[in-house]
Order: sequence, then structure tokens, then C-alpha cells
Amino acid sequence: MAGIGIRYAELARRLPRPGIEVAVITPGDPEAARAVPGMPADVRRFVRGGLRGLVADCDAAVAQGQLANDLVLEVPELPVAIDLFDPWLVENLHYVKQLGRQIRAVLEQGKPASFGELMHEHWERKRKRSAGMSNPKIDEWYERGRQAGALGGKLVGAGGGGFLMFYAPEPQRVRAAMADAKLEEVRFRFDFDGTRVVFS
Repeated sequence: MAGIGIRYAELARRLPRPGIEVAVITPGDPEAARAVPGMPADVRRFVRGGLRGLVADCDAAVAQGQLANDLVLEVPELPVAIDLFDPWLVENLHYVKQLGRQIRAVLEQGKPASFGELMHEHWERKRKRSAGMSNPKIDEWYERGRQAGALGGKLVGAGGGGFLMFYAPEPQRVRAAMADAKLEEVRFRFDFDGTRVVFS
């Protein structure tokens, strides 16, 4: 246990002193968490999509990063104190920034297959940030695209909705798979002129 884990373990130890009942939610092994000296006995395993049940008997929560976002989305009526220090999210964002540089490089080198593979890696990283980044239907459609030959893709627009964009060496297969899923294709093209006023 290091960094943020130590801070949360200390909170879990101290809050019971003034009479506050504490339940700890962990993505790891609850038994390992209970083995930490001073940890409350009530340690629950984090299950994405199951937070409402996990916190049904709680009056409030202290959370950070991904878990805080998941709590706000899944249990909006629960008061949540959000801890803004999240080293995991910072590392994730730095990694995505590096992926962006790699994507630029492979595009400039004329390597579209590498671009598609990096798109997939970017999507896998991005969707780990929050349960609100995607949903079961989007995940299903994305997997359909991959099974139809797309090397990678991403969600364009607001998190949890918008447009699915794929890179596929054989786009007709992906088009057919999306049509079977009753999704409508929206054609687009690249604009090389940059931002400009089209109406004033």
C-alpha cells in the first residue's frame, strides 16, 4: 500500500473514533485490506455497476477519481466528498498524451494499421477512467466492430454517448456489422483549412 492507499487507510482508522461507522470499498482483495492494522472489519469489494447496493446503508462517502465519478453517476443522491488528488488518473492522462504523440508519428509515417492499433489502446485506457465513459451497449457495438475487422476505434463526443469511429482495413465489413446492430452511419471527411467563420 502506498500513496493514496495510505491516506485512505488512515481515514478509515480515525473516523470510527468520534463514533462514525466506516465501510471500506476496495477493488482489491478485501481480506488483504482487513489485514492492514486498524482497518475496519467492514471491507467490501468494488463491483462496477453495483455501487448502489454497496453503499445502500451509507449516509455519505469519501472518494477520489474514478470511484468518485462512478458514485456521482450511479448514486447521485449520496453526498460524496471528492478527494481531488488522484495519481492514477494523472498517470493515465500522461500515458494518453504519449499515445497521442505516437499516433501523430505513425500517421506522418503513413502507417494506418499502427494508427488503428493505437486507437484501440487509447480506447482501452480511456474507458478505465470512469464507468460513465462507456456503457454496455457501446461496449457491445465496439466489440462488434472489432470482430468485423476494425483495428481500433473510439467514442467521439460526450462520454457515454456520441459517435463510434473505427479504423478498419475493410470498412464494408464494419459497416455491415453496425447496420446489423441498427446503427446509422454518418459520413465525414477531413478538413485541412482549420477553424474559420462560416456564418456571422
